[in-house]
Amino acid sequence: MHPVFLINEIFQTILQNLDGNRDNRENRVALAVLARTCKAVSDAALDTLWYRQTDILPIVRILGDAIGERSVWDHLLGRHRTSLVLSRNVLTPEHYRFDIYAKRIHSFSVAFGIRNCEIDDSVIQHIMQWSHPLFPNLRELLWPVKGISHSLKGQLPVLSLFLSPCLHTLNLSLENNQLSQTVFSSLHKQCPNLTRLSLDGKYKSIGTSTLGNYLQDALQLQQIAASYGEIPYKWTHTMAILPHLTSLSFRTFCLPSDLQDSESLALSRTGSFPALVTLEIFTEDLQTLFFFMLQFSFPRLSTLNITVEMEEFLIEPHFGKLTRLIAEQCSPNHLIYFSLQSVDFRGRNVGEDSVPICGDALHPLFRFHKMEEFSVIGRWIISLDDDFLRDLAQTWRNLTALQLFPTAAVWKLANKSITLKALLPLAQYCLNLEDLDLYLDTESNDPPPLTDNIPSLNRVGHLALRCCLSNEHTLEYIRFLKHLFPNVHSIELWPTSATGGDKKIFGARWDEVEEQLG
Repeated sequence: MHPVFLINEIFQTILQNLDGNRDNRENRVALAVLARTCKAVSDAALDTLWYRQTDILPIVRILGDAIGERSVWDHLLGRHRTSLVLSRNVLTPEHYRFDIYAKRIHSFSVAFGIRNCEIDDSVIQHIMQWSHPLFPNLRELLWPVKGISHSLKGQLPVLSLFLSPCLHTLNLSLENNQLSQTVFSSLHKQCPNLTRLSLDGKYKSIGTSTLGNYLQDALQLQQIAASYGEIPYKWTHTMAILPHLTSLSFRTFCLPSDLQDSESLALSRTGSFPALVTLEIFTEDLQTLFFFMLQFSFPRLSTLNITVEMEEFLIEPHFGKLTRLIAEQCSPNHLIYFSLQSVDFRGRNVGEDSVPICGDALHPLFRFHKMEEFSVIGRWIISLDDDFLRDLAQTWRNLTALQLFPTAAVWKLANKSITLKALLPLAQYCLNLEDLDLYLDTESNDPPPLTDNIPSLNRVGHLALRCCLSNEHTLEYIRFLKHLFPNVHSIELWPTSATGGDKKIFGARWDEVEEQLG
């Protein structure tokens, strides 16, 4: 055996590298080979090989010839499938071997898709008699119901096998509310150390009772994600009292009817998320978004991501109201990552009568002087000028990423635009900038002249500029950009219209300039 395998730190690094890309068949084969060598490396290789599983079939097959196979006709698929059945009683040594491998599994995620093999209920019932929980050291469980493997068709009986005191991460998708109530009524007792809970489903009907009661007792929770469907408003107050909650992600919540009037929305804030560091919100309703931001303060929030899908949000007054609320409810010493973007799945067009979003609407966010990443992207009219970008550069000197542009459909509706000259303050003040994405006006201004005192943004590696370069000035623009961004390894220069900047012509001209600049 090679001496390197005798050094545990090096051997563990090798195993971690092999386990890092499990989709690579050669890596899995290498782990299996190591597991079949000598005792010195076998246990560690087996631990790595079995650490993450996506199906219950491999562990069931550990029982050897106690498990038989039977062909079953599947009327839904129109073909035969294999069903694993109990052919005889499982012996004590086989139980012992099963337990050894079951203890190696720390992460389990149900594989998607229908398999050609399923497990008969008799096998599951037998396992439940002597092995509960199924994986005693399980830390992470991903349990989707949609497209669930045929080998786990029982849902709740099988799910109960996986819930253990060691579990700290649970990603749960249960469309059946009765099933959900059964799970959450006993979840606190079965998984008292759960710190991360992710919910994928419509929980409106169970939220005020079963799940709400669970949240009141789940004082160890640090991360909550409710990706789809509405969550009851009462949840927000329940979540706010969790002392260790640092990350919260939800789509929207149900606003009670007695709070859906303007007078109720004018109430002062009623609570605080004292430990919350990361907040992600996806919403289609301005009223609930404003109400949530108005009701709670976030003294330790450092990351705020908001995604909206609505037509009325495209005007400046709503935008300005949101930024003012954020400035009031978040600490200026903590917020350093901010993202606000809109999505439109209905293909709506922005009307020319919409009120453009100007720099005044964004100025309240300058209160967060430690900002490092700032992104505002969406189907709204952003009307900014060089003065705004200069103020931004002077205020956010720690900035590493800046994305500030509307989608292509609204470029021409803005009455103000940033020019290439506005990039100079960024080069002067934002010395840590690495990622830049802006919409620029290059049609009404000549490129700035190159002089010896023009600074460079040396750290910018990715550059995306939405601009329209007129053909007669392409070389001058490119020379200026090459000087300003000498170390760009990923660049996107997007013409915004066919006038003077046809994409095909511009692309060909860019190749010519590249050759000239060498």
